[in-house]
Amino acid sequence: MPVMLVFADNDSVSQKHIAEFFALLGGGVKEPGWQNTQLSKARLAIVPGYSHYNFVNAPELAPIIDKYLADPLTSPPVGAAAAYQASPERTKSD
Repeated sequence: MPVMLVFADNDSVSQKHIAEFFALLGGGVKEPGWQNTQLSKARLAIVPGYSHYNFVNAPELAPIIDKYLADPLTSPPVGAAAAYQASPERTKSD
């Protein structure tokens, strides 16, 4: 399941704990390959210059979220791809 973590760089959560949390979701723990073919579905965004009190109003936040939602690695399939994914005939070897 794709997950996106978003934190402010001056948040109450330490950068160390943010990185550990991201790693628990599979992010940043293995080489993604030259063409990012093994990239984790977990995403991490740290919004600079904000705290947890005001980063929801950061103008940088909406483009970060839009990019995440448009990413084919993290977006759920639609149309024929979604039907294929949900197909009961689909086997683990696909």
